[in-house]
Amino acid sequence: MEDRLGIAKVGDRTSIIAAATPTLLYPVTPGRTAKIKKIIAYNGQAADVVLEIGDGAAAAFVRRCPRIRLITGFHTTIPVDELPEHEFAPANDIYGQASAAGAAPLDVEVKVEVEEYE
Repeated sequence: MEDRLGIAKVGDRTSIIAAATPTLLYPVTPGRTAKIKKIIAYNGQAADVVLEIGDGAAAAFVRRCPRIRLITGFHTTIPVDELPEHEFAPANDIYGQASAAGAAPLDVEVKVEVEEYE
């Protein structure tokens, strides 16, 4: 594993309110790449949902992490040692989509912590 000095950053808490529609979770800083270091999520739905994390908006969405099952009414935290080593390119912002979602309080909330590299 390569040792590089990165900059730790935290994205905003984002509500996914439309099912199967990529929602921007973290805009990668121009000229940098990013690796996800932690995913924090909450499922406010009445049933379990599947969360997908990847890049590309709309039809261009490509899943970059294994699917994450979010249990209804629970917070889920996925630390760095349980995440793949995917590095998001400078032009590839980080998106998430859920199998079901709705307006608060029935939304799926997601926050990502990343490390950015030059």
